Amino acid sequence: MENVSPLKEGDIVLIDDNKDDLFLMEHAFHALGITNKLLTFDNAVDALNYLKSNVQPMLIICDVDMPTMGGLELRQKLYENSTLRRKCIPFIFLTGGDSEVDIELAFEFSVQGFFQKTTNFDECVRLLEIIITYWRTCKFPHNIFKMLVETKPFD
Repeated sequence: MENVSPLKEGDIVLIDDNKDDLFLMEHAFHALGITNKLLTFDNAVDALNYLKSNVQPMLIICDVDMPTMGGLELRQKLYENSTLRRKCIPFIFLTGGDSEVDIELAFEFSVQGFFQKTTNFDECVRLLEIIITYWRTCKFPHNIFKMLVETKPFD
C-alpha cells in the first residue's frame, strides 16, 4: 500500500495490555503508510477516560482480555453510554482468543469486527490492511460528533 493521507479524519486508538502487541500494530500501521496519529493505551480504564473527553477517534482496535477492565466491558460501557454510542466510532476487537461466547457478546454490543491476533509481522500488516481498506471506503456517520458537541453535553 502506498504512503497516503490519513484514513479519515481522527486518531486510531489501540488498546492492549501487551506492549509487544501494541509495538507490532504500531509498526504495521507505519509499514502501511498510515498517517493518522496512533494513540496507545495499555488498559481500558485510561482508554475509556480518553474516549469520554471531547474527542472523535477514527477507529478503535482493542484486545478482549485485559486486567481491571476487559475489552468486552469497555465496549459495553461505550455502547450503553448514549453520548459515546452516538459518536459512531468503529470498534474492532483484535485478540488472542476466539471464544464463541466472547464473539457473541462483542456483537451484542455492535462491535464492527472480531479478529484473531498474530505475532507474525507480515500477517499483522495483511490483517490491518484488510481492516484499513474496509474503513477507508466504508461510509458511517462520523460527522455526527460535531453536531453532538454543539447540542449535548457529555456524561
